[in-house]
Amino acid sequence: MHRAGAAGSTAILLPSAQFATDAYYLQQGDDPMLIGEYGTKITMRGYFLLDSPPDLTTPEGGRIMPVLVGSFTPSDSVASMAAAGSTQHGCRAALST
Repeated sequence: MHRAGAAGSTAILLPSAQFATDAYYLQQGDDPMLIGEYGTKITMRGYFLLDSPPDLTTPEGGRIMPVLVGSFTPSDSVASMAAAGSTQHGCRAALST
């Protein structure tokens, strides 16, 4: 699992555009967690506590704005189901370039 500290960042770089669009977006407390196709997990600590959270970006130039991150991120109860192996309720992102 990868952890990214969101405080003080202007952007958080994700591994690829495919990861950004194919990952399930979940919420654990104040942290969004992205789970990729092969089980890769990225958790952004304290993201939802920030007044101005950073955009999520990709090496290909894609950008996901914080308002979209929040809209793609189900609540803790859904996240706990996903952590238990049932990611059918997770959301996937639309990436803008």
